[in-house]
Amino acid sequence: MLSHISIRDFAIVERLELELGGGFTALTGETGAGKSIVVDALALVLGGRASPEAIRRGCRSCDISAVVDLSGAPALEKRLSELELATQDGECILRRIVHAGGRSRAFVNNHPVPIQTLRELGHGLIEIHAQHAHHALLRPEQQRLIVDAFGGHGAETAAVADAHARLAALFRERETLQVQAGERESRSEYVKFQLGELAALDPTPGEGERLQSEHTRLVNGQEIAAAGTELASALRDDDSSALFPGLRAALDNAELLRGYDPNYAEIAESLASTIVELEEAGRSARHLAESFEHSPERLGEVERRLSALHDAARKHRCRIEELPERVAELEAESARLVEIETALATVERRHANALSAYESAALVLGERRRTAAPQLARAVSSLLAEMGMEKARFEIVVEGPTSSDEPVSPSPYGDDRVEFRASTNAGQPPQPLARIASGGELSRISLALQAAGAARTGSSTLVFDEVDVGIGGGVAERIGRYLRSVGATKQVLCITHLPQVAVRAHHHILVAKHESKDTTYTEVAAVHGEERVREIARMLGGIEITDRTLDHAHEMLQAEPIP
Repeated sequence: MLSHISIRDFAIVERLELELGGGFTALTGETGAGKSIVVDALALVLGGRASPEAIRRGCRSCDISAVVDLSGAPALEKRLSELELATQDGECILRRIVHAGGRSRAFVNNHPVPIQTLRELGHGLIEIHAQHAHHALLRPEQQRLIVDAFGGHGAETAAVADAHARLAALFRERETLQVQAGERESRSEYVKFQLGELAALDPTPGEGERLQSEHTRLVNGQEIAAAGTELASALRDDDSSALFPGLRAALDNAELLRGYDPNYAEIAESLASTIVELEEAGRSARHLAESFEHSPERLGEVERRLSALHDAARKHRCRIEELPERVAELEAESARLVEIETALATVERRHANALSAYESAALVLGERRRTAAPQLARAVSSLLAEMGMEKARFEIVVEGPTSSDEPVSPSPYGDDRVEFRASTNAGQPPQPLARIASGGELSRISLALQAAGAARTGSSTLVFDEVDVGIGGGVAERIGRYLRSVGATKQVLCITHLPQVAVRAHHHILVAKHESKDTTYTEVAAVHGEERVREIARMLGGIEITDRTLDHAHEMLQAEPIP
């Protein structure tokens, strides 16, 4: 509910603070007093087009704020939370500043936001019905919501939305698997080819290091043979060796000295150990020298094997030591590629079942809509006749897929296209509402929909500017009663020139224009008691207000309003 409007330096308004309550509020005043300025200011703060011409003459900017009580609007509070625009004590504060240079700034709960965000939130808070306002009623989604609200299709719309969510999730999963499956065949062939190459190569763990070591020995074979023979000769234990006789003589002296002095024991043991180790080294050197064989053929084999391993490692972008792991990775990928076909078949089956469930839910919802639409259309047509549009015809067209062969394009709202059509003149076929030029006619259609109980959802605040244009007498009285009736469940603001409408309001606000020597300004104030009687009398009697006119105003206000 709109609880407060603040307007500064907008049009002829210098400063205006307006407190509003629930129910039906009438805004009245002389022509040109500035009643429509309130509507224009609301349109601006809800994201309407900004123009520097709207700024009060001599001012650098205009500033408009609207405070909306979100009690009973959990969806909007949730949306504000999602946008990180948390409410302040359950209130939403919309603000718009327009500068003389044409720049515009928007705020929600004191946070700067894009104009589009202001529009999105505004559409869910306040509906304006005026000649130049963007009517929410013209939006296809709003027309669909109205039919569903009238028909009480809450369970059916929820079922369709849930079925669509499941279908959309499976559709995304299926698309991913289809892409993978599309690539699977070529990828599978490539993986098989790579596995075949590596299987033929048959790399083994540690093979690279072993072959590299053998290659080093084979490449340096002649040097190894010469040095090995020389080493074996140097370590020979025979008469030709100069090494062992000297060591044994040293050992004999150490053993002799050990008998006289125990401090030589360690030396003797060290010499004995050295001789044993040298004897073992000599045997090993002779064995290696005798067994070493320099083979150019083996060198060629090793080089070819190393080259093959290096080529495979380079192709797979890994080290030779990692080739066995690469084989395992390719085998795992091959298994996964086989599983994609199975997974895709499973998801396609689940997707088909989900599509069938969605179509069933959408079919039920479509049938309910086609039942509710003519009932609502008849009720609105009857109400429009009572509102002075006797020649008006109102129709609601609900169109689903034209044939069973037509591809289904699922949406969270079903397969149907809902369109409101009307004809306001005899002999003319009904046309989409967007082609009706009169804002007053659109406003009365909206009021008729509200009075028919159709718009149980949507904005909780309705603003009407021209709903009573071109009517009077009994029609005006009926429109006043319908506005009050709608005001029982929603907040209604209506600018009116007709006393028959104004007397039905729960609250009455008077808009007055004043002129001083240098400026023109607008004042807005709630009127009660005798002040309200005099305003109704002015609306009845014009310039001179007689006692008879005042009595008539009293009588009209004292009449029992229809709740």
